[in-house]
Amino acid sequence: MHPLLLEFDYNDRPHLYQLYAGLSKLAKKNVVLLKVGTNSNYKHSILKIKVNKKVNVVFDTLDGFNWIDGTIEDNLKYFQTNFSNTNYYFKRSYNELLDKFAPKNCQVFPLGLNYLVYPSEPIIEPPLIEKVKYYLKKNKLLNNFISFNTNAHNSEIFEFFPNINQSIKILFLTRLWNPDDVKDDRIKFERDNININRIRYIKICKEEFGELFTGGVVEDDFSKSFAPNFCISHEMSKRNNFLKLIREHQICIATTGLHDSIGWKFGEYVAAARGIISEPIKYTLPGNFLKQENYLEFSNDINLINNIYYLQKNQDYLQQMMMSNMQYYNNYVKPENLVFNALLKISLKETKISHINKKKVI
Repeated sequence: MHPLLLEFDYNDRPHLYQLYAGLSKLAKKNVVLLKVGTNSNYKHSILKIKVNKKVNVVFDTLDGFNWIDGTIEDNLKYFQTNFSNTNYYFKRSYNELLDKFAPKNCQVFPLGLNYLVYPSEPIIEPPLIEKVKYYLKKNKLLNNFISFNTNAHNSEIFEFFPNINQSIKILFLTRLWNPDDVKDDRIKFERDNININRIRYIKICKEEFGELFTGGVVEDDFSKSFAPNFCISHEMSKRNNFLKLIREHQICIATTGLHDSIGWKFGEYVAAARGIISEPIKYTLPGNFLKQENYLEFSNDINLINNIYYLQKNQDYLQQMMMSNMQYYNNYVKPENLVFNALLKISLKETKISHINKKKVI
């Protein structure tokens, strides 16, 4: 089997780093051949790839339907009219509305969970100053000027085993969003709701579970003014310390992100094979990621507390959920498999089209 030729312009957006990590690993395995152009000026977290010089593919890692400022309807119309030459569109925040508004001859599929993971090596050979910035960004050097760890953000550091400790602990570290940073009233309202709900969930879990619960919000100017008693130290929120906390807590809480998106923490919880309790998931994921099997759902304080108690008391069930998440991660979230699944779908679709065209000729 010849490697697939993938041609694209590099777009330096953190939401795309998971894709670059996957592409890099597939290139090392000779599954794909990468031809990468210079930095793209495209303003969205979107990667446009031409496969084998003929198939146009888009990987979209945006939060929700958020291509432009405006209503959901405005954004769907934008999607319909601005990707007219696309054959396959893989959307992180996917639901079936996209099928109805898809450009002609374009098929839309769910991409999967997103999280911040860097490729082992830069996907392009950047200028020296950009190379230095890249390695600074992906290594501990930003936080610790003594050590230099080139694997600081590789996918393997997120991965863990479905272990059950004697004391079942609960984790909810999150952030707040300043409503004054946006102009749209609808988005301001969304941010207000997110902030209020997150603080309420932290407060009630602290009261109910005491030392078994670790929770708070990342400290910044807004959180210090909005919820000063719930801010966590910068040390706790550093990436390596946060990942350590995930491993020490069997139950992790997830809430809906901006534009109804599934946040990065959700992907990190799945990678670490944790038990997950989440607000309703608004978008479709590939594969069989199922309520009750991979996560429990909550929509109010009582749901949340009852679900935590249920997992604490039913450790066999919790263990099975953790194992299901480990399996799902390896099949659908691990960077090289997330990308490979998309490329495999394209190959199968193109093969089917080719057979149909041959029959028409005959």
